[in-house]
Amino acid sequence: MIKTTIFILLSGVFFILFLAVILFTGVYRDVELPIEVVGALLAAIITVFITSLLIKGQAQSDELKERNVKVFEKKTEKFNNFIEKLWEVWKDRKIEYDELDDLVKIVCQDILMFTKQKTSETILDNLKEISTFVPRGDLNIDERKKVRTAIFNIIDLLAKEMNLGGEISKKEQEKLDEILRDFENLKKSEEEKKNDR
Repeated sequence: MIKTTIFILLSGVFFILFLAVILFTGVYRDVELPIEVVGALLAAIITVFITSLLIKGQAQSDELKERNVKVFEKKTEKFNNFIEKLWEVWKDRKIEYDELDDLVKIVCQDILMFTKQKTSETILDNLKEISTFVPRGDLNIDERKKVRTAIFNIIDLLAKEMNLGGEISKKEQEKLDEILRDFENLKKSEEEKKNDR
């Protein structure tokens, strides 16, 4: 940008000197012609300068947009991996020390750098809530609900962080709790039937 500006200014100075020499040596007798040429030259110089500023601004905007897209893709990948790990850990409805340790490592390595401070603090608070149930073996219905609520809260926070909306309302959480409770009861009854045989 600086080289372009210097080049334009030097070109303008040399052109004005050229016109001054022509005018003073008497090559052109008409005074209006050199003035019109100088005016056209100044207009061209201003146009080139403004165009170069616009192109530079557009290039910077494109670079920023491209960087933001890459960051968003990476952020989405990290958040999805974390959510998958959360559900994987919760699959057996128990949380062990090593599983919690893995979740904390993922949060520290991948999540905190992409989230706002308040979101990070809330995610850590929810992990702390989950940690209160490590290791307890089989959790009762209320304890399971607390863990699921903490997981839903984390997912909500990550969805909001990516501006996806995605909030799981209290009503939806209750429906999901019912579905999961029914599934767990069905699973228990099937296991009891197998044990009775």
